[in-house]
Amino acid sequence: MINLNKVCCSAFRRRVILVLMFSALCATAANPSTSKDYAVTRKPKPDEEVVYKKTEQGELALHIFYPDGHQKTDKRPVAVFFHGGGWKGG
Repeated sequence: MINLNKVCCSAFRRRVILVLMFSALCATAANPSTSKDYAVTRKPKPDEEVVYKKTEQGELALHIFYPDGHQKTDKRPVAVFFHGGGWKGG
């Protein structure tokens, strides 16, 4: 037979932990670091920018970030992210 007290308590505990984790995440996002390096960590400068299209509104550039110690002859895995724009914040 299933003990409903154990099932309810474990489900309740999971919910409490989830709420606490979400609250901590929100608090961290709402209170950015006050260090001088905050601007650098929030928007790092790319190692290289390649303009791939020119429009009436401006140029569209590919931002390239290399790992520390990168050499042109290195063969490493890569991650490519595309963003469609319209992201104002958050």
